[in-house]
Amino acid sequence: MGQRILLCGIYQTLKPIQVTGNKGTHEIPAGLLVQFHRHKDQPKPILLLPEKNTHNQWSFAKQVFLIEETELHKALRELKAEGFYRVKEHFHVDEAQIIEKNSLVQLGYTKTAEPILFSPKPLKDLNGLSFTKSGLRIDNDVYQLLEALSIRGPFVPQKDKLH
Repeated sequence: MGQRILLCGIYQTLKPIQVTGNKGTHEIPAGLLVQFHRHKDQPKPILLLPEKNTHNQWSFAKQVFLIEETELHKALRELKAEGFYRVKEHFHVDEAQIIEKNSLVQLGYTKTAEPILFSPKPLKDLNGLSFTKSGLRIDNDVYQLLEALSIRGPFVPQKDKLH
């Protein structure tokens, strides 16, 4: 059976990964959030490390690490994209709190790729929502209840965009 092709996106490292950067070859440890890219014009796939979290979403460092690992499907676990989701079934946060079915949540991650849900709060003076800065760490059962939402509305697709 052939190896599955990994798509560009965010992943968690499952084991140390040998990479080459501008300071030589070294290891990126297991258990980190990374951004993965593989494009036709690149000699090898690349990893980027998280740098700054703004509005519960990571921006990734500009330093590129070329991946030396050959069995990437064993080294990386694909994660759901950061963004907005619908909760498909209710779940209990604790004994007193429930997040209802069809609730809007924002999904983010820690630097160690632990999923976090952020809840919206209505803005009093505007027609909008604001998402909390601190979130709720969730387990895999809750993670599987999330269904991605698009909230961007009508748009004109860009034909020359890579992905």
